[in-house]
Amino acid sequence: MTDKDEGIKGHRQRMRDKIARHGPSPLTDLELLEVILYATLPRIDTKPLSKQLLKRFGSLTKLVHADPDHLLEMDQIGRTTQQHFQLINELFHRLSFEAIGKGNIISSWQELEHFCIQKLSHYPRETFLMIMLDTQFRMIDVVQMSTGTVNQTMVYPREILATALKHHAVNLIIVHNHPSGDQRPSKQDIEMTKQLRTALAGAQISLHDHLIVAGGNVVSLRNLGLM
Repeated sequence: MTDKDEGIKGHRQRMRDKIARHGPSPLTDLELLEVILYATLPRIDTKPLSKQLLKRFGSLTKLVHADPDHLLEMDQIGRTTQQHFQLINELFHRLSFEAIGKGNIISSWQELEHFCIQKLSHYPRETFLMIMLDTQFRMIDVVQMSTGTVNQTMVYPREILATALKHHAVNLIIVHNHPSGDQRPSKQDIEMTKQLRTALAGAQISLHDHLIVAGGNVVSLRNLGLM
């Protein structure tokens, strides 16, 4: 074993000892990422790579949600590590889903907003979600319907209606993001909401709200009086 290998081994052991003594909470984002990469990169110093990843993607959240092809462009990131990040992303999504999926979603509005921000704020293109609810406003499922350009996504009321009927939804919340960070609903957002509300009403499905995720904020068209 070379001196470099001994140095890497010693550093990793010190990091593990730190976690054993204090838990993972005191770790910086850099240290946390460095340790996470131990699982798929057992023989390299993961600290320089962690610095590169945070610089390239900007944050842990954006890194975990990054396009797989963009991740694979990084030196030392192979398919196994890329899939590791996908698993972390999926775990986070399911935990967030559980946090709001067991009761009345209207009484857990802060958790719903947090879920929407975590789900959509990182997307570089407009993305559209359906949150389907039963008669008690309990979550049935979340379905991603479409992804568009940086400022527009195509949504067809008949597809939304068909999906809601398939899942036996009685109430519906639709969500999309504004990658620009602009919190103002566009004319297209308002018009689509009106058309969709009419289409759903014919099938006795209530459109409860249309949410827009803009950066770290969530805007409700219902609260703005636009529904």
